[in-house]
Amino acid sequence: MAIQLKSEWYACLHIPNFHLQAIVRTHPEYKSKAIAILDGQPPAEYVLSMNHHAADKGLHCGLSRVEADLFNAMVFIHRSTDAEQEARSELLNLAYNVTPRIEDRSQPGACTLILDVTASVSLFKNLETIAASILDSVSHINMAATVVMSRNISTAECIAHYQLNLPNSVIIPSGEEERSLANLPIDYLPLTDDQRATLLSWGINYFHELASLSPTELVVRFGQDGKKISDISRGEYHHLLSPLEFTPVIKEISVYDEPISSIDSLLFSFSSMLSSVLKQVSDQYSAVAAMDITCRLQNGREYTRTIKPSVPSSDKLLLLKLLHLNIIEHPPQSGVLRSQMTAHKGKCSNLGQGLFSPQTPDIRDLDVLIARIHSIVGKDNAGSPLITNSYVPDSFTLTSFYTREKMVCLNRAAGNISALRRLRPESEITMVLCDSRPHHFLLHKRYHSVTSTFGPWISNGGWLEPDFWSLECWDISAQTSSGNLAYYCLSHNEIMSQWQLDGIYD
Repeated sequence: MAIQLKSEWYACLHIPNFHLQAIVRTHPEYKSKAIAILDGQPPAEYVLSMNHHAADKGLHCGLSRVEADLFNAMVFIHRSTDAEQEARSELLNLAYNVTPRIEDRSQPGACTLILDVTASVSLFKNLETIAASILDSVSHINMAATVVMSRNISTAECIAHYQLNLPNSVIIPSGEEERSLANLPIDYLPLTDDQRATLLSWGINYFHELASLSPTELVVRFGQDGKKISDISRGEYHHLLSPLEFTPVIKEISVYDEPISSIDSLLFSFSSMLSSVLKQVSDQYSAVAAMDITCRLQNGREYTRTIKPSVPSSDKLLLLKLLHLNIIEHPPQSGVLRSQMTAHKGKCSNLGQGLFSPQTPDIRDLDVLIARIHSIVGKDNAGSPLITNSYVPDSFTLTSFYTREKMVCLNRAAGNISALRRLRPESEITMVLCDSRPHHFLLHKRYHSVTSTFGPWISNGGWLEPDFWSLECWDISAQTSSGNLAYYCLSHNEIMSQWQLDGIYD
């Protein structure tokens, strides 16, 4: 049996009528009008949600669009899933500012978040202050909510759904859970239709009536669900919090009255947006790991750029300089009407040096230097060479430079790596074969006895011209005349019938 610690406190953040609030929060002109939210495809549209002005006129959920049109002075708006996702993201961000332990208990038509505020209660010692702070944060995104704080999650959730006055905060003292739930209708219990009908046939309409029944009788009638609803009605059900794996994303949006064509003017706007983003990031004790810039241009197209420093940073000058150099390399092709800055958070960098380590340039200076090089020669012409998995000799690609931390991780993951020292030019050798495999050879008039061979494989190729696949390559180990063991890479040019030494393995 799970035991709930007495020190735990939870806050239930409940936003009712979520379909409506997600839209109205960005359109304040709708607040004084009778609004109905429609869902479905024409002609099967129906009323999904509405405000109190529409309810006062007699409108109710489930009416078809044809029936709803009979009501006068009504504004109909189609449901916006994008607005709901954005509103939910905003709510998760502000909840994450309170605690990283958040569970989403949302139901159709409402957004409900459970916050573990145990640490905040230990710090501030004032439940009213914490609840007021959460409500104030919600009001800043133009939404109304109820906050209920209790030691029991199910108690807080049931009372939050029951509260109708918005905004509102309720504190359930320890030991008062059953009394606080007593007058709630059983509609706020997690019941199936059959279970609700059975309880109503017994004359059970409220929590206190259900709590008066023996749990054994409920288990006999409903199985384990009977024990659950009995415990919930008494405020004794222990729900284990399941925190979300949520990575907060911070956004800033600017809409311009006139198109911005100058890079300097655009950077001035980005500077103020970046200040706001970094303020939110610093409040969460994090740094910017990557930043996406999305602009809507005057010609109707979308302009996007991505800034990613080598290590997460909260240095405004560094991020703004990287953005400046990136825009210079790829300037927008038309005036900017709207810009959005999205910051992806990361842990603050712990990159450092030992006390006796030699001084090296700051990684942030390296970021700016690489960005300057990219703006001059192009991003595809500067970087670290990476050998490709190909049979074409000396083929490689350019990748971004690695920090010391990343290189250490890559080396550990790769294990022991042998280096191949390529000879320029290749050295010709005299080879003696045995059963079509290298047996011994002469290199600079010195005898080498082959002890093991690996191969052959065909190299130096292009897919369209078979003649280019003319090299037969071998990896061998050979014993020199002095008795030392060495490892070589050999190749045989089948067209010229010539053996050569391509490289030596360390």
